[in-house]
Amino acid sequence: MAKKVKRNFLLLFIVAAIAIVISLYYNNREKTTNEAQKTSYSKSQLAASYSNLVSDYYNKTRVKTETMHDAINAFLANPSEDLLNLAKNKWIEARKVYGITEAFRFYGGPIDGTNQFGEEGPEGLLNSWP
Repeated sequence: MAKKVKRNFLLLFIVAAIAIVISLYYNNREKTTNEAQKTSYSKSQLAASYSNLVSDYYNKTRVKTETMHDAINAFLANPSEDLLNLAKNKWIEARKVYGITEAFRFYGGPIDGTNQFGEEGPEGLLNSWP
């Protein structure tokens, strides 16, 4: 009798384990399908999102660079240790934002390529900021 109880208990345990595994599999599969459906974007949506991201970072770079330019001009007009430190800090701030845009360069855009006159884009000048 004890053998029969053990065997039935073992059988019940195996069936329960299989049911749990199957339940987890289908639950996870359903979640994955729902997540894939939620994050499905068209190519044009992805391109527009990427374009907005790139434009935003180039605009942030422009603003930081203009602020740096103003700080440098203030230092040149009235040299002092404080204005030199301000100009240095503005360069660091501008360079941090510009550094993020480096990821957007690797497809022969205007910053890297050559124009119709054979002139190279400004990337080398930007990277040689003091």
